[in-house]
Order: sequence, then structure tokens, then C-alpha cells
Amino acid sequence: MRQGGCRRWVWVFLAVLSISCSGEDGPEKVINGEPPGTPRTSPENLMQILLDAYADRDLTALDSLFSPDYAFVYVPDEGLDPDTLDRADEHLIHLNLFGVQYVQELELTFDMGQAAVDDERTQPGDTVWTAVATNVQLRVLGTTPDHPTVTENFEVRDARQQYWFTKMPWTEPVSGEVTWAICEWHDLDTLWEGLPRRGAARTTWSAIKSIYR
Repeated sequence: MRQGGCRRWVWVFLAVLSISCSGEDGPEKVINGEPPGTPRTSPENLMQILLDAYADRDLTALDSLFSPDYAFVYVPDEGLDPDTLDRADEHLIHLNLFGVQYVQELELTFDMGQAAVDDERTQPGDTVWTAVATNVQLRVLGTTPDHPTVTENFEVRDARQQYWFTKMPWTEPVSGEVTWAICEWHDLDTLWEGLPRRGAARTTWSAIKSIYR
């Protein structure tokens, strides 16, 4: 399992990034494209952007959430290969999830816990925050890349996800406030006991990402 995915880049790299991305457009636009409607100025805002990205199927907003060293860690003992995903993997997964080629209906809701400093991961000059989303409900109705002619209904129900957040070395283009990013995301889900809704395949967010990868 990948740990410490929130390490700050070395100062030399930061200096190069600052120089190469300076100017009228700013580093944020060069790296992440146009900013989403909600500024990425807090962990709470990032999670609202995640909800909005799923509601609007907005791949640009989704891409803007992740730090360059971002990692998604699959639910433990899921047996999925590989056991982590990076930014490029998330882009491909959500290109398939957000597109109309496969997915007819896409719904996501969750309750976000209070973000707090993670003392174990925080280092001098690099404070890392964490929060847990509970009551995660995700529904995907559609076909899949491996079975493009078979419509399936996947459901994640009452799941938990843990996120880690860090501040980036650039600012939001409008407000000038420091930009935050998700640097790590762990699926804490376990399959619930009981019968699934008729016609629905009870699954995990990890499995859905693996299916659409």
C-alpha cells in the first residue's frame, strides 16, 4: 500500500515550476485547465467540487482536484491489480464514467466529516489534512468497456472513503488564495450485509474504478 503520497516536491522543482508557470495565465491554468466554479481553497470545497463534477460529468473539474503525486488506494483485500491509481488513471476512469458512451445514469452523494490535521503525515512546512466521508452512495447504470452491449446497475451503499489534502505551491486565479488538492484517497468500504436492491450489483467504489479503467 502506498504511504506518504503527500510529500512536498523538492525545493528545486518548486522553483522551476514557479518560474516556468509564472505570467498572466498562472500555474493553475497551465496545469489544471480552467478553474471549476467552486474555488479549491479548502478541503470542504474540494469535496463539493467532487460532488459537482459527478453531477455535471465535468472531467475538467474532476482532474483539477488531484495533486501531481496523488494516489488512490483500493479497498483492502479487494484483490485488484494494481492496488493504487494515479492522476492519469483517474482521468481515464472518469472519461469512461462521465461519457455517454457507457453510462446512462450516474448519482453520487455522501456526508463529509470535519477535516483535521493528520499529525502522522504532517512534516515541517507541509501540513497534511484528512477527513472521512460516510454514507457514500454511488449508482452507475450503463454498459462497461469490457461488456459494451450489456446494461448493468452498480451500487455503492453506506460506504466510507478517507481523503488527505495538502496545499499546492500556486494560488487560485481569481481570489489569489492558496490552492488545495487531494493528495491521497483510500476506499474504506466493506460489503454490506443484506440483500441488494433488485437488479443492482452491490459493489465498492474500488471495483467500479477497476471496471471503468
